[in-house]
Order: sequence, then structure tokens, then C-alpha cells
Amino acid sequence: MCKKLAIVALLVGAGIFVVKHYDITCKRKKGSLEDRIQAQLNKLNDSDDEIAKDIHQVALRVVEKKDIDARVKATEAVQEKELKEILVLRDRLKAEQALVKAGDKPDAAWQRDVKKLARRKDIYKRRAEALKALQAQSDSLQEAIDAGNDKLAADKAERYEQAVELTRLQAMLAQVRAQETKSKVHFNHGKRSQFKKETASIRKDIEVRKTELELGGEQFDALPAADVKEQPFTDLSKEIDDLRGAPQK
Repeated sequence: MCKKLAIVALLVGAGIFVVKHYDITCKRKKGSLEDRIQAQLNKLNDSDDEIAKDIHQVALRVVEKKDIDARVKATEAVQEKELKEILVLRDRLKAEQALVKAGDKPDAAWQRDVKKLARRKDIYKRRAEALKALQAQSDSLQEAIDAGNDKLAADKAERYEQAVELTRLQAMLAQVRAQETKSKVHFNHGKRSQFKKETASIRKDIEVRKTELELGGEQFDALPAADVKEQPFTDLSKEIDDLRGAPQK
């Protein structure tokens, strides 16, 4: 029986400890309203790091796209010039073709120019494929930049809304604290008023006691004398002289 009671007592004690610990933990976790708002502000400031990273990524893509666009522009200029030269060469060879057939122009030299034209044509086509890939890369980067800017705009708007909300909460809390201060002032006024009343009551009791003592003294002084016996004046005078130590006559 004693063993069972000991076990029950142990369980009850453990339960109380858990409840107390839970309450303390909850209180510490929550903290004051000011601390909770500050914690949210800290989290909001930490989110700026994520926004900064996104800005950095967008900036990298913008710079990369500028470089690619510059390469595209330069390649397009080269292609434009190369196509003109290819057309000129082709037209010249086409015009010389009749002379070659007629034997007026060496066939070997013409064939070398034809091979040269073919090489330049192949280079032009390969460069055109590379240019197409660069343009596609530029378009992809632009899409990524647009998506990044949209995300940044949404994140910044959300952060702004959260910051405004926290500012509102701070203002509301300041009003609440002001009301609490006013309530405490009224409460203190009531306490001081009660204190004054109690002090006045003590003063009144003291004055009553003092008056009682004074009245008691006066009554003592005015106590009625004992019944006076009739005696001759000569004897009375002698007793009075004895009271003051006068010489007898």
C-alpha cells in the first residue's frame, strides 16, 4: 500500500513538474508583445538577404545577356559583310564560268575560287547556326530576367505589406500601452486616496484618544470632595495654616 502511494505521489509530482515546465516554456517562447514584434522585424530583415540574392542573380543574367547581345550584334555585322562578299564572289565566278568553258580562263584557278566560295559559304552557314543559338540564349536569358523581376516585384510588395502591418501593430501596441499607463495612474490615484483616508482616520482616532485623556484629567481634577464636617472656624483656620506651614498663634 505504501509503495502504491509512493508511486502515485511520484507521478503527481512529475505531472506538476511537466505542467510548470510547459507553462514556463510557453511563456518564454511567446515573450512580450514588443519582443514578438521585434522578432518579426528581425525575420523580415533576414528575408532581405534572400531578396538581395535574387537581385544578384537577375543582375548576373542582365550582364550575361548584354554580352551575348553584343556578340550577336557583332556576328550579324560580320555575316552581313560576309554575305555581300560571298555574293560578289559568286557573281564573278558565275560570270567567268563561260570563259572557263571557252578556255579563255584557266580552269584550275577558277576551280580554286569555287572551292574558296564553298568554304566561305560553309563558314557563313556555321556562323549563322551559332548566331541562331546566341539569339536563342539571349531570348532564354530575357525570359529568366523577366521571371526574376516578377518574383522580385512580388517579394518586395509582400515585404512592404508586412513592414506596414508591423508598423501598424507597433502603433496599436503603443496605444494599448498608453491606455495601460492611464489605468495604472487611475489605480494609483485610488490607492493614494485610500491611503489619505486611512491616515485621516488614524489622526481622528489619535485626536479622540487625546481628548479622552484630557477629559479624563479634568474629571479627575473635578472629583467631588468628601462630605464636609462642620467644625469651628478657629480649628479650620488652624488646619489651613498647618497645610501651608504657618506658625501657630
